[in-house]
Amino acid sequence: MREAFYQRWKSLSVGERAWLAEAIAIERVLAGQSCKTVAQAHGIPENSALMHRLNMLAVDGAAGTRVGAGECCYTVAEIYGIEFDSFAFNALQKRAVKGRAGERVRNGEPCMQVAEDHGICMQYEAMDMLEMIAVDSCAGERVRNGESCRLVAREHGISPLFAAMCELESIAVRTVAGDRVRQGESCRVVAWEQGIHHCHRAMHYLEMIAVDTFGAERVRNGECCALVAQSLGISLVGDAAKVLAALEMASVGAAKRPRLM
Repeated sequence: MREAFYQRWKSLSVGERAWLAEAIAIERVLAGQSCKTVAQAHGIPENSALMHRLNMLAVDGAAGTRVGAGECCYTVAEIYGIEFDSFAFNALQKRAVKGRAGERVRNGEPCMQVAEDHGICMQYEAMDMLEMIAVDSCAGERVRNGESCRLVAREHGISPLFAAMCELESIAVRTVAGDRVRQGESCRVVAWEQGIHHCHRAMHYLEMIAVDTFGAERVRNGECCALVAQSLGISLVGDAAKVLAALEMASVGAAKRPRLM
């Protein structure tokens, strides 16, 4: 009876009995059939909400399980009829990152190599997730221990163009690099040696450490803000130099202000 029912309704179009065709399509995808094959059989439009639902059912089911276990996202997507430029494919790659791919990166393998093996595209959000796993584990720990961000990023396959690199450099500023500047070393020298040069935010915080530790007091004591910035390795066109200039202006204004007797 079940086989006879299936043969009778396996090609029922959504244009005939929408609710029944939809229910059958969902059951077929849950059973592991290709979303694309099912959609064609039931006349489901490629960009419809129902097609998206079928794709996500596959991602939440068998397709997601397979990429989480280590299979390539592109291979699995082809098997289950998931388009490579779809939202569902992005979600599928995230499943891979939460599974075996992320585990490999935590164990120290380079992000780019892992991404290639698991079919994770550089332009997708999943790649950011993979790189942040490295930053939150072995790569970040190496930077905390004093290694250059530039070297660590290269060895862990972290792109200098994305958020993970900025976070890696921020870790350096919060730890070793920041401590070196507090001890009087030049921001420019420290930044070079610790591999901080891609993230403007990290460099700003490093220079502000120098301002708060030495620069502000020296300017208040009458030294020229430009000479102070230069001696501390602070860029003359950055926000930290502007802070020093504002302090100098305030100090000069206070000195010229008449005192009430």
